[in-house]
Amino acid sequence: MFEESRKLTCEEFQNLIAELVGSGAEVECHPHLKACAICSQLVHDLDTIAENSRHFRFGASESDPDDWSEST
Repeated sequence: MFEESRKLTCEEFQNLIAELVGSGAEVECHPHLKACAICSQLVHDLDTIAENSRHFRFGASESDPDDWSEST
């Protein structure tokens, strides 16, 4: 569970993202994201990058053009 004793600044939250992800926490549920559209979009973008990177094959000489298409 996340501590809500005080509000984090965007910089403080962004410095915590790697630690939160590494701990297995559901970053998308962090209280800071309820009030901050910028950090919410950042987390969404990071999730999208992580999901898309799972499709790449190590050592592949060319990527599939669909790898770069925007998902809906």
